[in-house]
Amino acid sequence: MEKHSHDVSSTDESSSSKENSPNTGAEKFVGKLNECLGPLDQSIYLEEAKEKAKDKEIDKKTVAFLFINPSSGLHAGKLLLEKSLQYEEFDEFGKVYLINISDGSSRQFGIQQVKQHLLSCNPYIFIAGGDGTFIPILEELLKEGVDPLKITLGILPFGTGNDLAQVTGWGAYSSDVMKATVSDTLMNFMLELKHATASPINIWEVQIECENENDICRVEGQSGRRKEISTGSKLLKRHMIGYFSIGEDASIGFGFEKHRSSSTFWNKYYYGWEGFKKLCGYALYPMRLSKVIAKLTAVHEEQEDIISFSDDKKSANDFSSILFSNIGSFMGGRSKPWRNAKKSLDITKEFKRESLNDNQLEIVTFANIFQISLEALVSGNTRRIAQDGGPFKIEFKRGDVVTYMNIDGEFYKVKNPVQATVKLATIPSETINVAFKNAP
Repeated sequence: MEKHSHDVSSTDESSSSKENSPNTGAEKFVGKLNECLGPLDQSIYLEEAKEKAKDKEIDKKTVAFLFINPSSGLHAGKLLLEKSLQYEEFDEFGKVYLINISDGSSRQFGIQQVKQHLLSCNPYIFIAGGDGTFIPILEELLKEGVDPLKITLGILPFGTGNDLAQVTGWGAYSSDVMKATVSDTLMNFMLELKHATASPINIWEVQIECENENDICRVEGQSGRRKEISTGSKLLKRHMIGYFSIGEDASIGFGFEKHRSSSTFWNKYYYGWEGFKKLCGYALYPMRLSKVIAKLTAVHEEQEDIISFSDDKKSANDFSSILFSNIGSFMGGRSKPWRNAKKSLDITKEFKRESLNDNQLEIVTFANIFQISLEALVSGNTRRIAQDGGPFKIEFKRGDVVTYMNIDGEFYKVKNPVQATVKLATIPSETINVAFKNAP
């Protein structure tokens, strides 16, 4: 099998000739990508993908783009960028472009190549990063005029949690990439991509509005120099594909982000330390969302149905976190918040199994920090409160209110929130095509 490579040091004038020149030192395929992507309870999603797929197998020869976040998770993405390749081509499978999203010129090159290939084919856009990397790349492609109906997206597990990668069958860890050569890794990826199936997943839009400018903060910076900074706006608008939460779990994540590093040991230590601090402070300062949220409603055509936080639903207000789930996986796959929920707060309701493309979100709650901590070890500590298509409107109490939010693994500290809405996105449809990994 022959492969062709092109590095960023090559000139534009010579790139076309080098692209068509065979590499006589071609290496043979020595491993498979899924050797490191351990067993995962994903049968439900794979069956659904097969049933609802568009009966389209990825072409034998295809064009794929790998948008790599070198700072995600354990920074394993840096290994794919070591040779400074712009692309690698395999005669049997097709061509894969390597895009460094932290490099402006590489990022722009990738987007322009995507637009160029759209004239002749439907390329595949994969993100090598965490859940939080997926949406920004999608949003940038949309901003550049890329038609989401003409691409299939996917994600490889290079982040910390990797919930979306696990649900779609691509695994939980990047250890295969950290052990294999770049050429072998890319060849394995293209082999797996050859057997993938495209299936739709709903995409949602979260909008948060605060009273003042600078009321929305996040953590940014390099390891060892990370700090809390304001986004400079009182409005946050972001697409969501996995989950959106408010409360204690997001508070723990925000504290962890201040200490995030490339070390697995220290990341686990600081995450545990943030949780331990919340456990110790629970008796004196328990977080109760009833002190933050005034009302949660589902807005339908003729009326607003109250879900929680009303005077006649006091029993539903005693919790510290609320989670809107789209993909049924949370906490790096350790939690199945809807499937393994204890019971519903409303025993008169009958809920169905979650789906990735039924135009509905599943809403669950965690009663306290103890249940959040336990959920990371043994799933089954949530309670169902709603399953609905929304739009959802969250009205906050006025005053000196501070809370925390989590959108697909991106954490925010929010002061003086006024209102938050969650609704199906239309970009232009309510779904995007995502690649599910199938066994060869």
